Amino acid sequence: MQKFFQDLQGKLWIQLVELFNKLTSFYVETWQSTEPFRRNTADFFALASEYLNKTLEFAQVIIAFLFRKISELFVAANKQYDNTEPIAVNFSRENKLGAWLIIASLALSLLFWIWMIWHAKRNETGWKKSWIFFMLISGPFGALIYYIFRKRKKESDQDKHDKVMMSFFSPMHKNSKESKK
Repeated sequence: MQKFFQDLQGKLWIQLVELFNKLTSFYVETWQSTEPFRRNTADFFALASEYLNKTLEFAQVIIAFLFRKISELFVAANKQYDNTEPIAVNFSRENKLGAWLIIASLALSLLFWIWMIWHAKRNETGWKKSWIFFMLISGPFGALIYYIFRKRKKESDQDKHDKVMMSFFSPMHKNSKESKK
């Protein structure tokens, strides 16, 4: 019995060795047959990395150009501010009533803006978030637009209400032709 198992083990070992040799030869042949593809892939990656480097260099030049232009804009804005600051100071010193009127109008527009945002928050039903977002983005002008639209909506609702009430309280003795006029 022991001899049988030893023979079986020997045959299995021979089969495993042959299988291992076939697998290694298959791997070697496959590796050698893919060499042109690997060479093309390496060329592709070299070309792609070169393109990426050129793209990054171009982006770096664009960013440097933009930063230079932005810094020039800041310098120009500072010069403009330095030139206009004495005008505002002189205006407020020479024209105190005008300065107070400007401050009061700015405060009133700010209060109106806050009041319209508060009104939209409390009273709007369908478009509340949209109106509030619009007013926050556009400032007091958005509040003025909201006020005009709200006023028109109230007037149209009041007109509908008046028509209903007038039709309800119209005299009963009028015929249908007179009531339609």
